[in-house]
Amino acid sequence: MNKSDKICILNNSLGTYNLCRCYFNYDDNYWYFYILNYFEKLLFGIEEDDFILDGFQIRKISDLKKIEVKDDICVMINLHNAK
Repeated sequence: MNKSDKICILNNSLGTYNLCRCYFNYDDNYWYFYILNYFEKLLFGIEEDDFILDGFQIRKISDLKKIEVKDDICVMINLHNAK
């Protein structure tokens, strides 16, 4: 995935409840994030794990191998739990 594709998904996820599945170069596992903001080299998000928002994280965009929007019932469950 090239940088412009990653930036496009990050940009489209700002200000939404898109849950993003993020794959990083240094980890075989993926992570789920709600993207709060991104900058030239960094992304800032809230980690989601099993319907629990588990803290803020800052990661390098250059370490982001792939990002995709997770489109399923998890987002609705998270929204319901937030109320």
